[in-house]
Amino acid sequence: MTIETKLDIGDEVFFILNRKVHTTEIAEIQTKTELNTYGAVTVKEFYTLTKNPAGSQFTTRGFTKDELHKTKQELLDTL
Repeated sequence: MTIETKLDIGDEVFFILNRKVHTTEIAEIQTKTELNTYGAVTVKEFYTLTKNPAGSQFTTRGFTKDELHKTKQELLDTL
């Protein structure tokens, strides 16, 4: 099975955290595949960033594909 993702490792992305626009690179992509009761497969993507947006090296957070954008303009268009 091949899983296509919206973003790739190393891509620069933009996101909002604490009402500020941040930018960094994708470090890791995790996928979770689920089979629902109707037999349809759902794939969820979680992205880990190279720069920790929380400011602490001990805090990590996975972002969904809807929270990350390839360009600043794409991010602004979602507001």
